[in-house]
Amino acid sequence: MPAVGFVQAKGLPVAVLNMRANFWQSMSSARRRNIRRKRKKASALRFEVLLGLPEPFPQLVHNLYIKIRDRSKIQFERLDLSYFRSTANISQYVLAYLGEKLVGFVQLFQKDKKIVAQYIGFDDAYNRAHGIYFALAIRVVDLAIELECEQIELGETHYEFKKALGCVLEDTSVYFRHRNPWVHRIMSWFSFVFEPSEEELR
Repeated sequence: MPAVGFVQAKGLPVAVLNMRANFWQSMSSARRRNIRRKRKKASALRFEVLLGLPEPFPQLVHNLYIKIRDRSKIQFERLDLSYFRSTANISQYVLAYLGEKLVGFVQLFQKDKKIVAQYIGFDDAYNRAHGIYFALAIRVVDLAIELECEQIELGETHYEFKKALGCVLEDTSVYFRHRNPWVHRIMSWFSFVFEPSEEELR
């Protein structure tokens, strides 16, 4: 990437899961037990896979996204409802229900044999009791197996669980340039403050 005039800083790594034959069976016995415990905890959840996002789902999904985005320690961009509507025709969604109530989602993009898990949202009021976040991640892996995909990009944050699934962390970079040359020079001297902390890499 010819980023002339930009300063490069280390970004949050992306967790990438390379699929292998007999994926779940290939895990160590301790990790398989952990996955079984998480599946059991989420046994009251029902999952649905949607191609696209018909009404009234965009608003429901956006509500769950905002719940998680606004309370997250790591703040990414704040998407509005139009994002979910405009990307509906190129997306798949894994939806999690508790009874008839939508309590979680993952937005997925698939190209050839690769899946990218883009955005996630869930109702935190039910997460502790049912492990919605982990259940959604496990269901995405199940879906990748069903679709015979070779790789899943599971995004940033929650690295400990993703590494337990077998993910490798791929480095990313952030490039910045300030319009004011003096401010830009100062920012370049202190570019390390923009890099992720040890806590954010857990």
